[in-house]
Amino acid sequence: RAGYWDTNAIADEWHMYLKSYFRQGGEQRLQPIFLPFLANATTGDTLWGSLVARYRQTFRHAWGAKEISYAVDQFMQRSRMPFGPTVTLISRVAHDNILAGAGWALLFFGAQMPMLLNSTWTRAHLLTAPFLLLNASLGVITLLTLIFWIIDQRIRPSHPDHWTPPKKRHIQLIEVASLVLVAVVTVICVALPVLHSQTWLMLGKSIRFRVTAKT
Repeated sequence: RAGYWDTNAIADEWHMYLKSYFRQGGEQRLQPIFLPFLANATTGDTLWGSLVARYRQTFRHAWGAKEISYAVDQFMQRSRMPFGPTVTLISRVAHDNILAGAGWALLFFGAQMPMLLNSTWTRAHLLTAPFLLLNASLGVITLLTLIFWIIDQRIRPSHPDHWTPPKKRHIQLIEVASLVLVAVVTVICVALPVLHSQTWLMLGKSIRFRVTAKT
């Protein structure tokens, strides 16, 4: 009833969900199916190759920003769509796509703006409630990150038998160090390819589907 897959879009489950939702006038219900799955990481022969593969995959995923205009266009064409649920759905689509690129800049640069724009005022208000709440929030996020990492270490499957204990400790040390590099990795593997992809979309350029190497 929804008309199957569109041929003019790199479509995934989001696009098919939206297309079905609008074709059904919002009368759509999902039935979850709980199945085991295997997710593989993007990879390359070298560190640079792995970064390029991750960049390209994020670039392709970010092409999903087209769903924002698609959803708005479908909403404007149909007069009997449920207003509240549809606006919520469009907001969710926009949130997921916009913050993927803008989120890093807002979090990284936005945190520095008070000090850069008015350092005197910022120093005078460092012990006020808003700044204390902000620092407490960052502390909670950092603590939760460490807790989730520890839980992941405890429940993940064991390494293959041919891995020796020194190698296991070496990998764990790299993972701890990677927490410090989250901001750097995020801008390279998330923010930049998302902005790159969405700029191409805005300029009307097309992309082709590239299968990403995984292991």
